[in-house]
Amino acid sequence: MTDAAASATRTALDAQVRVERAGGFVLDAAVSASPGETIAVLGPSGAGKSTLLGALAGLDRLSAGHVRIGDRLVSSPELHVPPARRGVALLGQDPLLFPHLSARDNVAFALRSRGVSRADARRRAEDWLSRVGLSGLGMRRPADLSGGQQQRAALARALAAAPQVVLLDEPLTGLDVETASEMRGVLRDQVRAVGATTIVVTHAAVDAAALADRVIVVEDGTVVQSGTVAEVLRAPATRFVAAVAGLDRVPGIVSAGAWRDETGMLQLAVPAVADGRASAVFRPGAVRLRPMGREDVRALAADGAAEREMAWAARIARVEPSPFGALVQTTAPDVAVEVDVEVLADRGLDVGGEVRLSVQASSIRLVPMSADGAPG
Repeated sequence: MTDAAASATRTALDAQVRVERAGGFVLDAAVSASPGETIAVLGPSGAGKSTLLGALAGLDRLSAGHVRIGDRLVSSPELHVPPARRGVALLGQDPLLFPHLSARDNVAFALRSRGVSRADARRRAEDWLSRVGLSGLGMRRPADLSGGQQQRAALARALAAAPQVVLLDEPLTGLDVETASEMRGVLRDQVRAVGATTIVVTHAAVDAAALADRVIVVEDGTVVQSGTVAEVLRAPATRFVAAVAGLDRVPGIVSAGAWRDETGMLQLAVPAVADGRASAVFRPGAVRLRPMGREDVRALAADGAAEREMAWAARIARVEPSPFGALVQTTAPDVAVEVDVEVLADRGLDVGGEVRLSVQASSIRLVPMSADGAPG
């Protein structure tokens, strides 16, 4: 076996894609995956996640770069293999089931397209429906299935086609919490059972943690962070990733035994930390909040680099409901604070109001940053 063939065997997907859109948006991103590996793609709306999947699936042509699936080149500026001939299955928020066909015949359609006989396709379709929890529902049409059941049928159809690569574009977004949780388990189990290489686009940390081996983060058309799920969520490189991980992230710099944020307002004594750029990372629940009084202003002005806590003044930008009370978003710097309902009622937290925030030093973790802002 040649070196090139060995490399192709080890890599199920190898892509370096550049897609240029009207209006100036450019996606320039790379992704590769081993056989059977699942990679989660995280990123804010408009970052280029769905464009990346479109390029892999063959829905978007490349301006530059390549897409290889196994040992086949399927995309380049000079070559474009149609979606149906790539060995790729794409499942999005809309199941896109044929409305005039039963669930069984929807799945059988994928098998028939591979040359399976009608009788065998129907038999195997019933088996696939059973595997995704739809046993006994094969004769129902999509209109007679719930949203979660339609997604299960769509997954069965996608996997029945025996794709080399499965692309999942936020397939759980339109489902309620309970149904999404059940479907998440079905996705994980069935994708692993068939050994398909999978790329899943999501906004949710729980999806990445439950489904993926690795994560890449796309923002403004480029990959800004990658690594295992634990690595990325523990050391977020951007504000978006911190929000996904449920963390506050404040960029700053360590110098002369103290960390300071970029405005110089926040300070923390860190005598044992080497000089350089670093982000202070902490949980919103670790932040204490109280209305700002004159005595607080004087105390903050007199503070140097605190050894036991970091304290600063901030203004409330907005107050959002949360399962346990509210999430208070503050500015300069942007920090979220978890408060319970009693605190919200007692303290009259109004948008634009000034508050005093503090975090114990023991609750803060400093994450070194490279020159481009990513974890060092």
